[in-house]
Amino acid sequence: MSLLTTLPTLDGARIIVVDEDSEAKYAESLITAWVPIWKEKDGREINVLRFSGPKSSSRIYANSLRGDEIEVHDYYTFGLNEIDPYSDKKLWEIVRVDSFKQTSTVVLDSLSSLLLYKSLAETCRFLSKLSTRVTLVVCIYQRDFVWHKIPSIKTLGTSYVRLESVASLKLGGNLSYKALTSHCKSGGGILQQAEIVEQNISSYEIQTEMVGHKSAQKTSVVQSKPSDKIQASFRIEMNDREMEQRNATPLPYTLSAASSNESKIHYEPDEIDDLDEEDPDDDLDF
Repeated sequence: MSLLTTLPTLDGARIIVVDEDSEAKYAESLITAWVPIWKEKDGREINVLRFSGPKSSSRIYANSLRGDEIEVHDYYTFGLNEIDPYSDKKLWEIVRVDSFKQTSTVVLDSLSSLLLYKSLAETCRFLSKLSTRVTLVVCIYQRDFVWHKIPSIKTLGTSYVRLESVASLKLGGNLSYKALTSHCKSGGGILQQAEIVEQNISSYEIQTEMVGHKSAQKTSVVQSKPSDKIQASFRIEMNDREMEQRNATPLPYTLSAASSNESKIHYEPDEIDDLDEEDPDDDLDF
C-alpha cells in the first residue's frame, strides 16, 4: 500500500510538511492530488493560506475552479498605499484562526515565505495554535529558498514528505518525481517509505511505485535465518596451527604426571654468610 496516497487520511496526522526544492517543485501538485481524497472522505472545508504569491498563481486555486470547494486566502497581495499588515500584528490576528472550522484542512503556502515576514519562534507558535484549531495542517517548505533554514524540519510535524527529482522522465508530459515519506504513528513507531510518483498533469491523479521494495524483502528473509556463527568485531576462530600451539602450551597451574611429591628449598647465600662444612659448635663443651 502506498503511504503517500493514504497519508492525508491517516490517524494521528496533524501537521504534514511537504519539502521541495527548485529542481522538484511538486508540492502544490501533490496537495492538489490529495484534495479529492479529503472531499471523498468527509467533504471537509479546505483553506489555503497564500504567502508565497498571489491567489491567481496557485495551482491548488486553479484546480478549485474545476468544482472543488477550496477557499484561498491571499496574504501576499496588498496595495502600495496600505500599511504593511505584518509590521505590528500577530499572525493569528492577521489570519483569524478562530474563523476556521474544526473539521477543516489548512494548507500553508508557504512556510518558507512566511519566515520572511515573521520570526521562527512566532511562526512555530502560530503553527502550533493552528494545529489545535483544525483537523489537519499541510505546510509547504522550500529547503533551498530561505537563508536561515528551519532546524530539524523533519520533526516539525507528525508527517514529513521530501520531494526529489528523478533522472528518468516519462513520455507524455506527466510529472515524475521521488517522494520520501515518514509518519509518526500516534501509538508509537514510525512509518517510512520511498516511492517514485507519476502524476497526470490534467487530472492530477498519481500512481506510485515503491523503491527498493524487493531488496528489503530479501534482507528480512536473510536476517530471519538462524546463524551459528558468532557475530563479533574481531576474529575469534582458530586455525589448525593455532590449535596445535595452544595444546602444546603447558599451563602453570596444572601438575604433570611426571612430577613428584618432594619439596626443595633453594637458598642463595649473601656475601656476609660464612658457610663451611665444619661444625660451628665443635668447640663447645656439651
